[in-house]
This record gives sequence, structure tokens and C-alpha cells, in this order.
Amino acid sequence: MLGTAAFADGELLDHALAEHGERVVVSVDTRGGRVATAGWTETASLTALDAVALLAQRGVHCFIHTDVDRDGMLEGIDAAAVARIADAVPGELLYSGGIGSLADLEALAGMRHPRLVGVIVGKALYERRFTPAQAEAALCS
Repeated sequence: MLGTAAFADGELLDHALAEHGERVVVSVDTRGGRVATAGWTETASLTALDAVALLAQRGVHCFIHTDVDRDGMLEGIDAAAVARIADAVPGELLYSGGIGSLADLEALAGMRHPRLVGVIVGKALYERRFTPAQAEAALCS
């Protein structure tokens, strides 16, 4: 899994892709729709959709997208933004950011997007807003 390094060190990304192919996952984290780098402390001029397109051209197949503005806030997802990112990836997408309730998981599952293959949930589980079993049931219904 590569984050900022995929943008900052093209040689590293090329080497990882040559060695590991579709097993390479690149995280495209965004703040205000723009790519967040350096541990989310900097924001580039590149949009998430542009970043996905550039990385896909280089051979990246699998992505993680974290909406930094929502991460840890437990205030819900932006379903339209998730759909736009999922539409842009060439392979698989894992989404992260804002999950605060089972309704958020149900909304993601309800999208039935073929490239949206998973979700990362942190704080909601830590705060016991739902159990892993409840999350699984919401995602698989």
C-alpha cells in the first residue's frame, strides 16, 4: 500500500507495480476534493479524479480513498463523491471516511457499485456505534 510515495516517487511506484502488479494498492486521500499528502498536512492542486486517472495510466488497479474532511467525524458519507471515485477507478476501491452509523454502511452497500469492494471503519467501531457483526449484516443485505 502506497500513499504520498506514489505521487512523490514515481520510480518507487513503477518498481512496486513491476514487482507486484495488481496487488499494489494506492491511497488517494482528499481534503476539499484535492489530494492530501504528507500525512494529510498538505493539499495538492490535483483533484482526486485526476489523481486516479494518472495512477491508472501508470498501471494502478486498486485504490483506497479516504475523505480526510470526514475521517473520524462520524457524520456520514458523501455518496455522490464516493460514486464519482468508484466510477473513475479501473479496478477496485475501498472507501474510508465519515462512517458513523449502520445507515452509512447500508448506503454504500445500496450503491451496488461493482468497483466499490470494501469499506474501512475505525472510530464508529471504537465508539461501539455498532458491532462488526451488525456492520457485516448491513453490508451484505
